Amino acid sequence: MFIVYKLSIKFLYKLFAFNLKKYDEAKKLLQKGLLYNPKFWKLRLYLGAIAFKEKDKKEEYVKFLEEAIKFEDHPAMMERLLGNIYEQIKPVDKVAKYWLWVYKNTKDKQTRKHAYDRLMLLIQQRKIQNIEKIIE
Repeated sequence: MFIVYKLSIKFLYKLFAFNLKKYDEAKKLLQKGLLYNPKFWKLRLYLGAIAFKEKDKKEEYVKFLEEAIKFEDHPAMMERLLGNIYEQIKPVDKVAKYWLWVYKNTKDKQTRKHAYDRLMLLIQQRKIQNIEKIIE
């Protein structure tokens, strides 16, 4: 019990370290947490948040979100968040493929509608060059 309490205190301290912009300290503890809890997607989300806060680390942030959405218990909001970031940094064809994947695979009605709306917007704006390539 004492060990769990001690780890909880350490974890809270590191979250405060994140809020105090002590990113290196926070990252070290979160990465250690992943060693002991590889299926806890929230740790990847926190690591992604740190990467997002640091300049020019969008690809690292995206990587953590991509890993986090592989877990069954991730919130659907993460699928929308990742798609919205893709729209800023990825080619349109990859964005469209992602939204199509979300539309087919999400369990959340609101997220499915969001994916549909984003796909329709890309089509209406004629940003998608080759629809057949995306559907395959």
